[in-house]
Amino acid sequence: MTNPVRRPETSTMMIDRGASPRRLLRYRLDVGESTTTEIRLSLHVTQRPDDGPTAQRATSVAFSPPLTWYRVRLEVTRASDDGYELGLRFVDAGIDPEGTTLTDRQIVELTANIQALIGVSGTMGIDRRGSVNHLSLDRGTSRFDLTGHGIDTGELQEQLHSAIPVLPSEPVGRGARWRTTGTTVVAGTRVRQSVTYELASIERDQVLYRAKIAQEAPEQPFGSAADGGTSTASRLVAAQ
Repeated sequence: MTNPVRRPETSTMMIDRGASPRRLLRYRLDVGESTTTEIRLSLHVTQRPDDGPTAQRATSVAFSPPLTWYRVRLEVTRASDDGYELGLRFVDAGIDPEGTTLTDRQIVELTANIQALIGVSGTMGIDRRGSVNHLSLDRGTSRFDLTGHGIDTGELQEQLHSAIPVLPSEPVGRGARWRTTGTTVVAGTRVRQSVTYELASIERDQVLYRAKIAQEAPEQPFGSAADGGTSTASRLVAAQ
């Protein structure tokens, strides 16, 4: 197993409590219950030259790698008064090359890299509000060496903390919106992350929600050159 990664410190802010009637939302799951969630990641990066002899004739460069996505199946394996233990397994993954300049060969290579996730499994523990208290991946279930395919398991584990929506502490109704903020790691860089949830409907014991995940890194050095370095800033948006 990989070393467990705990959820980074986060804060929750209520944006709109939604329409009446309002209810206090808490997870109530049965052992054996399962669901599949899909996470889609789109990264936009801007690079600009730092001050230097060639800075005036250099220009900023913006590029957007292809959108990547993966589906994770979650199954409740244990239930208690404090929360739940979940088994997780990656069941599908891929990229969307639309709008990029990738060659056919690059598309095949990148698709193979992200599909190295398929079959990887692990465990996750959550409390009644959905806050992850521990998460680990089983290296032995992967068909490939994830590191060799450009996948950082530590970063992947941190991303998975967003797979379960964190429920608000106060009663909410249809149309409610709340946001969690904190930090996470992307490509070796700690970035600011916010997840905005919207409650689309409540019917008996089931709710439908939408989530938008935004990650933004401050401008920072990227690489080096004899006549001046380069700075980069990035923003990642994901949707569930």
